[in-house]
Amino acid sequence: MIIILVSEINPSDLTTSIIRTAQEKNLPAKVFYIYKKNEKVIHPGLKTLTLEGSFSAASLQSQIFTGLNLIKLFLFDRPNALYCSGRIATIFGIFLARICLIPNRVFTRHHGVEIQESGSILPKFLEYLVNRFATKIVAISQLSSEILTNEGVDPKKIELIYNGIDVERGIAVRRLRESDVPGVDQYPVIGVVSRLTQWKGVQYTALAFTRIIELFPNARLEIYGSKMDSFDEISILLSKLPANSYEFYDPDDDIFSKFLRFDLFIHVPVDEDVEAFGLVYLEALATGVPSIFTSSGILREFELESSAITVPFRDSKAIEMAALRLLGNDLKDITPVQISKLEQFDLKKMVDKYLMLLFSSIETFSHSKPH
Repeated sequence: MIIILVSEINPSDLTTSIIRTAQEKNLPAKVFYIYKKNEKVIHPGLKTLTLEGSFSAASLQSQIFTGLNLIKLFLFDRPNALYCSGRIATIFGIFLARICLIPNRVFTRHHGVEIQESGSILPKFLEYLVNRFATKIVAISQLSSEILTNEGVDPKKIELIYNGIDVERGIAVRRLRESDVPGVDQYPVIGVVSRLTQWKGVQYTALAFTRIIELFPNARLEIYGSKMDSFDEISILLSKLPANSYEFYDPDDDIFSKFLRFDLFIHVPVDEDVEAFGLVYLEALATGVPSIFTSSGILREFELESSAITVPFRDSKAIEMAALRLLGNDLKDITPVQISKLEQFDLKKMVDKYLMLLFSSIETFSHSKPH
């Protein structure tokens, strides 16, 4: 039996797909969730799953209580393995599983280098501990694997499993776009799907849009993502524009449907190693929406050819010029990426690899191998 411990689930989180498939196959796993501070509502994706229980990390007292309960759980259940996803779950789970001598301790490294570059000693130390105490770390891209190696992780401990997207859904959206489905906005819609934090670079897109709208006064900027440390800066940049020319939206579970609205998509992280993967790159490429990117995360491994335009990091002028070129007359010059290039990132393949990694040491798994 394994224990799966998760935290910080978001609308694009892939962990729910892994858990759902494991439960559909009746694989021996117990799932627990850790609530972070100010998290009031359980994520909709988890409501369809069977949870054994949940813990809180909202205060120091609740964190102590959670730690004691996890120790009790590990000692009484004696699982063969623990899998953690999410920073809070990983810190609690890997450290306490090591103390309780759980033999297989696995977590997924979802982030890039922001912790190492933050300057904060405690987060760096905690990251060092979980890297040291884990028996296997899932890297979600070659870049993620390189970062772990640079942090001193033994390469034998690293397992590369690419994040996955629903390729079939993306291609379906692409076909709808190609058929010019009725209801798509008549004015150019520029889309952004990203948390509003500095390293995602949305502020550069916002600044570019303030100039784009001078030549395309009917253009509209739609931003989908959690409001974080760059929200105020972005809001100030856009506040000088007509109120109907931009809109902020909360994160959405069904982001593929939003690509039907977009005439142009922009995703421009500020450096090559801040995006550990960048799922939205692949989602945009699958749907065929003309896109402007900076080359971070998985895009460093992907041959774009004429499937999108790449621009330098932190360069609003380059974003502006690329957008004006595409909106002017070159939208049709973007060639959708070949489906065969996306197949290695198929969600089902990702899930199968996780299940094989997590359950391969359990005897009952041999009777329920994923297909």
